[in-house]
Amino acid sequence: MNPIVLQLANGNSFFVGLGMIVAALFLRLWFGGRFWGLVLRISYITGIVFVIFSATPMSIWLYGLWFGLCAVAALAVFSNKCSFQRKTLASFSVFFCSLVMCLIELPYHFSPTIKVSPNQTVFVVGDSISAGISAKERDWPDVLADISHFKVINLAKPAASVETAMDQSADIVGSNSLVLVEIGGNDLLGYSDSRTFSIQLDRLLAKLTARNNQVVVF
Repeated sequence: MNPIVLQLANGNSFFVGLGMIVAALFLRLWFGGRFWGLVLRISYITGIVFVIFSATPMSIWLYGLWFGLCAVAALAVFSNKCSFQRKTLASFSVFFCSLVMCLIELPYHFSPTIKVSPNQTVFVVGDSISAGISAKERDWPDVLADISHFKVINLAKPAASVETAMDQSADIVGSNSLVLVEIGGNDLLGYSDSRTFSIQLDRLLAKLTARNNQVVVF
């Protein structure tokens, strides 16, 4: 995958963007002149773009507060009309708000430990991302089976939705298995509303966990 796309997809650009914004503000307090002003303005705007395109889910009011502070700080720090004290105050306001956002988001970037015994079977329930689109490329369940040496059974089907994934769950035999669920993309691209999606997902997960299976949802 393209490294830039990967950084946007995995959410790292959120932290990078916040860091660029804070750094640009504090560097501007000590470095004047047109050249540094242009460089730091570009860094500041780029940081905001990174945060927005990271699509990190966070409260609207917190995003609104942060964006408002960024706008005020930009007007204060990148102009010659405000005093050094006001510029510093504006910079610290953005810093503390950005720090709060980082602390809220950071725990979601630590992956939980999934305990699996060697005799457990791993089932994959999903759509074309798991089933594979092209026969020329190996799908990720096959790669997972090779690197983990577990028995991985791929039940995913192209164009599957949360509702049709119920048919896949019927093929999970036995109990105490690990079930990896990668589903929902086609619901998002289709016409499912959030309430219907929530109800159908709850039904699917209830069925998957009925036999003491450990379920991991992407």
